[in-house]
Amino acid sequence: ARIYHTVGDLLSCPLQREKNYTEALMIWGKWESDPLHTREDVFDPLDSINTRRCLGQVFHSSERFEDAAQVLGEALKKVGEVLDQSSTETGRTNEHASHRNRPLLHSTQALILRAIGAVHVSQGNVRVPWSERRRAVEEFREKTACALNLFESALSIQRQLDADSEQILSCNSDLSVLIRADAQHALHPLIRQTQTSALLFDIVEAKLHLEMFEEAQDQCQQVIDMRKCVYGNENAHVAEAHSRMGCIFGKKASAQLKRGVVGAMGRVRIHALKSAAQYNGLVGTLIKEVGDDRICVRLDCHGKELSLKADNMILLSTVAQYIKQLRAQEVAQYSEALRISVAALGVDHE
Repeated sequence: ARIYHTVGDLLSCPLQREKNYTEALMIWGKWESDPLHTREDVFDPLDSINTRRCLGQVFHSSERFEDAAQVLGEALKKVGEVLDQSSTETGRTNEHASHRNRPLLHSTQALILRAIGAVHVSQGNVRVPWSERRRAVEEFREKTACALNLFESALSIQRQLDADSEQILSCNSDLSVLIRADAQHALHPLIRQTQTSALLFDIVEAKLHLEMFEEAQDQCQQVIDMRKCVYGNENAHVAEAHSRMGCIFGKKASAQLKRGVVGAMGRVRIHALKSAAQYNGLVGTLIKEVGDDRICVRLDCHGKELSLKADNMILLSTVAQYIKQLRAQEVAQYSEALRISVAALGVDHE
């Protein structure tokens, strides 16, 4: 079964990869049904889980989204069962084994959640005739929101693994030495940063589709910082993150233009609210006057509209100036991405 899985990894043809992964799953199924073979010293349940995850990715790339969701759902269910089983068993593994297996299971669980979320995004992004465009846009937003929930669930798992890794590695113990020496360990710092940054990048993409620009911008900056730690300052992965940051600024500027609030309307910061103090310090855009000396303000962070008095707002700039600033930041990020890409290729440039 492992040979079939390895061959599937090496092949490029989706049909041949599917054939090998399916063959491996058939063998894993026979072993899983035999209690004798499911002993810890003979059978590793992660083998069949990873085969299902890889098969789901093949279905996804072939745009067989329902098949992908089904296989990945089976993998997620299986990893949950194994985690439940391992949490109730005591005394069967030593400290080093348990600190390797459970983080690996949680890491795999996060990867599967991420893969299912990616399937949801692809399902909503299917091309449709222009007459069905409105319905398709609404469906895409629903699928993306669902995917974002899955990504956030995966991120909470990754954050917990990050905390576990930091706690263990801060101690000068045999376990910390073992983790540092094993570059493939689920708690190794590079594995943690690589997986967390990749997941954050997916979250940035989802929030960009949902026009959650402020949060996307903050998390994209986290991706840039993490990738610099993993790959260095001048690497294609870092350039990709800068390019995505440029896209965020560009989309943000376009969204402002669509709202038709250029000109006299302005940008404000909320302050001195007493009954709704949680909004103090947030930034938004003036929309229109609503009577009783109040003005409607749309907040940047989640699009909520508030009816406020002028005393509760500090004018920052006009929207036209704000859009100009966003465009300048967009160009700066794309320029930095280009500079890093050229530097990564080792090409002399001015």
